[in-house]
Amino acid sequence: MNHVHTFESFLNESLNESSDYQYIVDLILNAQPAYDVYYNDSWNVVNVGGTGYDKGDLVAKFKAKPGSSSDIRAAFYRAAQTPKETKKQVEKPSNGKIEVDIKSNKMVIYKLK
Repeated sequence: MNHVHTFESFLNESLNESSDYQYIVDLILNAQPAYDVYYNDSWNVVNVGGTGYDKGDLVAKFKAKPGSSSDIRAAFYRAAQTPKETKKQVEKPSNGKIEVDIKSNKMVIYKLK
């Protein structure tokens, strides 16, 4: 069965992707993590300094709204799927405050400068 996208759904997906990047920028700049941040696909968690965070701990770490842990994980997951685009879309709006490093295994690492 073929999956057909309407123009409206295409626009919504594009808007969601760009909002994911801005969401990541906002999260990192708000939290001011002392360590690198990356999505760990093996454990389905967001790592800060090598420690994986999920649920309430993830929300607390990023000083986000309660109940937003799945949104945070989803944004980092989606961004990890397109490393080169993520690098471009995160570094520019952060005005050089966040550096994005791409490792050979497609791991996207965010470093606060």
